[in-house]
Amino acid sequence: GDASMVQELYLDDNLLVCLHPSVIYELQNLQVLRCCRNYLTCVPPSLGVFCKKLEQLTLDANCFSEVPHELGTLSKLISVSFDANPFLTSPPPEVNELPSQVKIAYLQQLDSGHSEGTADFSNLSLTSMPVVLTDIRTLTRLNLSRNMLKELPPAVG
Repeated sequence: GDASMVQELYLDDNLLVCLHPSVIYELQNLQVLRCCRNYLTCVPPSLGVFCKKLEQLTLDANCFSEVPHELGTLSKLISVSFDANPFLTSPPPEVNELPSQVKIAYLQQLDSGHSEGTADFSNLSLTSMPVVLTDIRTLTRLNLSRNMLKELPPAVG
């Protein structure tokens, strides 16, 4: 079949470790991706590059540690879930337990940090600064106001 016609893809309860970029490239009309209870060690940045119609992304119960900032470019995204990922650090736990729109806003700001050098992570109840922010070499403006930070990592403060 023609993978470019697929609008909904359900991959729950398999043994997947990776979603290969060459497969993602073919899924340009994808609107729903559900890949729960697998062994994904990463979320491919290509999802944010090639799947511009993606509205729902559910990646519960996997093994990845970060959701790539490229997902912040998905303007049609309305629902995301990364629950029960024991190694997840970005979005941090205090953000990941909030509603989808907050997680999407986090990803958008993370992408803004990479693309525009400015990021606003205010009002997220962060208890520590997300480590991924220290990897953004072009960051010139960072708003962490109204959180619950007790200290900043040496790379920032």
